[in-house]
Amino acid sequence: MRKNIKKFIIFLLQKRNTRRRYKKELKDLKNKKHLYEKVNFSKKEENEIKEYFINNLGKNFSNKWHRLYQSYTGQYDKTYFPEVLYSTKLESKLNPINIASFLEDKSLIELLYKDVKGLIIPETIVINCSGIYYNSKREIISYDEAIKLFNKTDEVVFKTTIDSCSGRSINIYRFEKGIDKATNASIEEVFDKYKENFIAQKCVTNCEEIKKIHPNSLNTFRVMTYTIEGKMYHAPLLLRIGRGGNRVDNAHAGGMFIGVSDDGKLNKTAYTEYGEEFTVHPDSKIEFENYQIPMVKEMINIAYTCHGLTPHLKMVSWDFSIDENNKVVLIEINTTGQSIWLSQIPHGCGIFKENTEYMYSLIKK
Repeated sequence: MRKNIKKFIIFLLQKRNTRRRYKKELKDLKNKKHLYEKVNFSKKEENEIKEYFINNLGKNFSNKWHRLYQSYTGQYDKTYFPEVLYSTKLESKLNPINIASFLEDKSLIELLYKDVKGLIIPETIVINCSGIYYNSKREIISYDEAIKLFNKTDEVVFKTTIDSCSGRSINIYRFEKGIDKATNASIEEVFDKYKENFIAQKCVTNCEEIKKIHPNSLNTFRVMTYTIEGKMYHAPLLLRIGRGGNRVDNAHAGGMFIGVSDDGKLNKTAYTEYGEEFTVHPDSKIEFENYQIPMVKEMINIAYTCHGLTPHLKMVSWDFSIDENNKVVLIEINTTGQSIWLSQIPHGCGIFKENTEYMYSLIKK
């Protein structure tokens, strides 16, 4: 009986999550109507996509997502995977929501991946989990002890550990004698703002090659890894870059994103979420095409290793950076709402490539 009740609760949780995501995807698509309306398929392309859906999904489906993705690069690809099908159908097949939601907690990153060879975890100052404070050694401490940890710190980043996305909870502070220089907020006021379930870490500095592009933000890679029948794959890579002096690089915060080859070369064009294009960074004037970034091959291998340490999940999106010592740094892990459009748009191809039909087969099941 208890087992059945648990299954029913998980089922209801998934249903609620699916409805919320479905509404969100339609809203996002509507907001980008001006982009997908620019694309008109030929009759041959339209029929090819329709046939592809029928053969793999068992029915026809809207090609608006294909048109949206093509509107950025101009590249046609019948294997583009619609975001709405991923977020409402496929992701729950790959990642059980009760487990995925738990493993996305940022307070677990150091515990799970600290022993991965070649990987750096940002230095933790304090963590709050459900109102309990911990120091960097994971020792339980009092509120007053947590406050005192900031008396000798320089620049630190605060972010929520649960239910956060797109950099919306991220704030950077530079405390001096307990007061932030920019906002005049005290450490106590910052704690009160976040209340609970947050982490404070020392800031990471990009390697010289990435820093030159936009030094104000921590520019991060998105590496999506997934498993099929015992074999590991990764989606096309991308680098998110800040602009205009913004401290965060997220696309939702006005940043840009660009495709990256497996050997670390940038594509020709970077894009913003709403279709702006840049072949040169507007601030640094650095030209993107073939710009070389170090440690990308090593980063892919580290992502595979980390995935092996992440139980139950068949797809994970990793946010990495390369620090000033050319070390791979794990910034965040994303296990729900993984935004697969980020990988498809800058490369002008479907995220799963030759594995697309397999992913559709999971939905049909």
